[in-house]
Parts: sequence; C-alpha cells; structure tokens
Amino acid sequence: MSKKPSLPRKLLLLLPAAMLLGALSTPSAGCGDPCVSICEDAKSCDRLGDYGFVDDMGNPVTDCAAYCEDQSTYADELGCGSEFDDFMGCFASFDICADFETEEPSEKDIEKALECNMKTQAMLDCIQAAVAP
Repeated sequence: MSKKPSLPRKLLLLLPAAMLLGALSTPSAGCGDPCVSICEDAKSCDRLGDYGFVDDMGNPVTDCAAYCEDQSTYADELGCGSEFDDFMGCFASFDICADFETEEPSEKDIEKALECNMKTQAMLDCIQAAVAP
C-alpha cells in the first residue's frame, strides 16, 4: 500500500498547470469555482498535453470538482485557504487554450500574469511556513 503524499506535495501538483495556464495567456471571463473552471478547460485543451491537471499518481484528473475540493481542503488544513483561493482565482481569468506562442499579449495581460505570479509566491510562502519544522 502506498503512502499518501504530504499536504504540500498535493497542493504543489497544481502549480505547473496553473503557471503554464497563466503564462501570458489571454484573459477570459469565468464563473463558479475557479479551480474547477481551469481544470475543465485544461481537459478540453489539446495543446496542454501533459501539462494539465494530474492526480497524486500522475494520472490526468477526470473529476475536476472532487479534485479541486480535495486541493481546497488541504490548503485549508495548512492554513493557506485564502492564498489558494487568490491563486486559483487569478489564474482562472486566463484563457488556457490561447496560443500564447502566436498571440501577442497586451500590456494588461502581462500585468495580470505578474500579479498572478505574486499570488503564486504568496501561496508557496504560506505552504512553506505551514510545514516548516
């Protein structure tokens, strides 16, 4: 029987996907749970390939609602719930299927990406502080 991953590892599984999603993509409107929106969009976007959401075993996520609830619960247990919410909310404003290699980002897009990077750092700082010995 395999050991359940530590809390930070589970949360950090979101980072590669979310950073790719926000990396100078085009902002878009969204509603509902930002994590679920991003996850569902990632499932339908072929260009993401292996950079979409994966579970603890590295398999593509099929149930975004359950996956995101699990991630949110772990964030709350670490005392990083608001940082997680800010992080996901920021990245949910991007169109993850935009072809940022051929579409020139606007100045506003770049500013938003930088803002999301700050929210990513705030979440990482919270996680590190929560698990520090």
